[in-house]
Amino acid sequence: MGKTREFDVLVIGGGVVGSALCHFLERYTNISSIGLIEKGKELGEVNSSPDSNSQTVHFGDIETNYGLEKAKHVKNAGDMIVSYLDRYDSDSSLHRKTYKLLLGVGDNEVALLEKRYEDFKATYPKLRKLYRDDIAKLEPNIVKDRDPNENIVALYSDDGYAVDYKKLADSFVGNFLNSNKRTELFFETKVSKIYKKDSLTIAETNNGSFSAKVVVVTSGPYSLYFAHKMDIGKDLAILPVAGSFYKSKNLLNGKVYTVQIDGIPFAAIHGDPNVNDPTETRFGPTAKMLPLFERHRYNTFFDFITSAIVSIKGIFACLKIILQMHFFWFAIENVLYDFPIIGKLLFMKNIKKIVPSARLKDISYGKNLGGVRPQVVDLNTGKIFLGEIKLFGDKIIFNVTPSPGATNCLKNASGDVVKVVEMLGEGFTFNKELFDKEFKS
Repeated sequence: MGKTREFDVLVIGGGVVGSALCHFLERYTNISSIGLIEKGKELGEVNSSPDSNSQTVHFGDIETNYGLEKAKHVKNAGDMIVSYLDRYDSDSSLHRKTYKLLLGVGDNEVALLEKRYEDFKATYPKLRKLYRDDIAKLEPNIVKDRDPNENIVALYSDDGYAVDYKKLADSFVGNFLNSNKRTELFFETKVSKIYKKDSLTIAETNNGSFSAKVVVVTSGPYSLYFAHKMDIGKDLAILPVAGSFYKSKNLLNGKVYTVQIDGIPFAAIHGDPNVNDPTETRFGPTAKMLPLFERHRYNTFFDFITSAIVSIKGIFACLKIILQMHFFWFAIENVLYDFPIIGKLLFMKNIKKIVPSARLKDISYGKNLGGVRPQVVDLNTGKIFLGEIKLFGDKIIFNVTPSPGATNCLKNASGDVVKVVEMLGEGFTFNKELFDKEFKS
């Protein structure tokens, strides 16, 4: 296997989360040797790819699956992304600015959004209420062919961002590779085993062995997979929730969200402009359980079936989720959305809620679009953790980051960089003054 490569810090996983951490380690610490290993040929090939997500910076204002306190946390994370884009993306090669709407249809949803506006306006001073005529000026297809007696309202903000998170990951790494080069990148390097050896952590790969004083695993579902191999987080399991998209041309101008389905923790179907082609709108994502750790990568099935969710305890936890959270018919319907012909027919009702004039010929299934959200399940309670999970071992951190993991990449890195410096101990420092200057909240 050759000589073991040695680093102060080793980051495993080169998506937008791992790349963000490397950026912070380079810019705000005096750590002299950092390794980033990625099993793909490039950064951000899996869930950070623009084909795998809705390319959104979440702020919590128009997503009704966030209450006010959760929304404030998400807003802080989103603001950090915007600070970075303002500093490094003046030519808008990584993102596109847009507006966003949260659409309420019918008396109950209108009442809910009226209350949400009152509760949220102090935290989001740019949030505005729009009624039918103003909605029609921005998004004529929302009003076209809609019943004139149907009550509608929208919460509006011009602070919408469509981001190519793969390009963002490249930017995080590219900004330091051309300068002091304290980070080494290793592509097509797949980890098979992580273990402790004396005071170091060893990662065995197809490209030899790597050792580090501190290791951070940012590999989506594989973070928990490797944590279990080290007897960490054994009461948790990954429930892979796959999302698919339908797409159309020239139906919407900006981002349009709808009100969350009662009893379902995920955001309801929304329309998002493609960051690389604003004439294309993606409607989705759907949400179905899939026995893969990574979408369209069928070899990950074999890792899934050895994971904790495929056990008696895991199966009972899944059943408990379905029964407690009204998932059954929701789950069945979302599976059907991927079927030829019938899927499109069923999905049209979601699109018509936003665009009543949409026709079948306007919509096509987004082949190869969509990723996997690694939702974390508590095997004891049968509950889904919403948001990211962080587990700690002896000088090792495991990050599991389902949606909105990409939005949280810098927020997550800001906590990890401090913890990494603390784990390394004497002689290693974090430049908080520079960090606060660049990411002052």
